[in-house]
Amino acid sequence: MDGRFQFSPEDWAKEFSIAKDMGSDAIEWLFDWVDFEKSPLLTQAGRDSIKEVAKSSGIAVSSICADYYMKYTLTGQEADDSVDILKKLIEAAEITSEKLILIPLLEKNAPKTKEEKSEIAANIKKVMPEAEKRGVKVAFETEMNAQEISDFLGEIGSENAGVYYDIGNATSYGFNCVEDIRALRSKVFGVHAKDRKVNDTQSKMLGEGDADYAGCFRSLQDIGFSGTLIMQAWRGENYLDDAKKQHAFLKNLLKS
Repeated sequence: MDGRFQFSPEDWAKEFSIAKDMGSDAIEWLFDWVDFEKSPLLTQAGRDSIKEVAKSSGIAVSSICADYYMKYTLTGQEADDSVDILKKLIEAAEITSEKLILIPLLEKNAPKTKEEKSEIAANIKKVMPEAEKRGVKVAFETEMNAQEISDFLGEIGSENAGVYYDIGNATSYGFNCVEDIRALRSKVFGVHAKDRKVNDTQSKMLGEGDADYAGCFRSLQDIGFSGTLIMQAWRGENYLDDAKKQHAFLKNLLKS
């Protein structure tokens, strides 16, 4: 839509039946920055309608991907508004099966300095008591290596703050995903399945990039990861066929 790779569809209820037909058991809800004020996540009536569709379809909403933060920052003049939105998303996380919110700190909004990381951490700390009270986890997808993200989480200082690990992105950064997952251990709250070549931002079909999926799955098993694996993967013109093929790729790996 409008040249964007991912967006929140107006006719969102259809996504549940599509996911069911494909053999999935969960979807991740995208909280978009475009027309975010209209999101059903932000009202009780909207959340009730989501829960009703999820229950009737048998497809859970595992988590909320807050793409709002791909445009708006947790630093500077936008910080107060961004914190207020996060408070609302923590309340909205009642609809998710894993009580999980993903905050992307990527691309133009990736923190570039120690000071920016500290400012973001300080603003996140403001809402973590409420998150802890509600049993909600806040996970960050970043461009930081395992040590950097561990230090960042240390500044936040909450057991409910963790990592949403994107295998494809991390591969493109040149990180050792297999070792990163082992190092982060219980701080891995969620995983995105994506594939890329090292030093290349172009996504590939799962299994056609440089990501070591077999190794990553062994690491996830070793650390006792029990969350939902969400495909944020390649799609072409025949996107449903692409999704089914990549879904089968992951299922086969999980069986092996």
